[in-house]
Amino acid sequence: MSPKGIGSHQVLISELATYIRESLKKRGYLVAPEADVKFSAHDSCPQPDIAVFARGDELDIDKTPFSETPALIVEVLSPGTAKYDLGDKKRIYALAGVPEYWVVDPLTGALSIFVKPKKGEYEQLPADPDGYVRSPLLKTTLRVSRVGNGFKFLEK
Repeated sequence: MSPKGIGSHQVLISELATYIRESLKKRGYLVAPEADVKFSAHDSCPQPDIAVFARGDELDIDKTPFSETPALIVEVLSPGTAKYDLGDKKRIYALAGVPEYWVVDPLTGALSIFVKPKKGEYEQLPADPDGYVRSPLLKTTLRVSRVGNGFKFLEK
């Protein structure tokens, strides 16, 4: 198990989970920070920073690791995990068919959204000149901004 990242890593995970939960609360999704997820096509059981499951009311939250494929996975970068998050984990998620994958840098607020997984590769959605990128699942265009010791999620 990797050591946890810097303090902003945990703060961003918490604030992102709340933001995503609020954005999807009427659509039946379950937002699970640091949940173990078992992908049938891969031997490992990665622990995404945030996993979002469709039909969350049908999941048995006491039965982990989750074997359902998340609708969205979010990884918050840290110095010790950035290479893994952008390499092996990204490939595992793409091969498993996770339709949307976010990578967020807590130091800069940079948000990368990857979609349409095919053969272990994602397509990265472009950000506009102001750093906003559209999330297909959330159906909004957003960016992350660091404000003091916290983060804001700005929408267009």
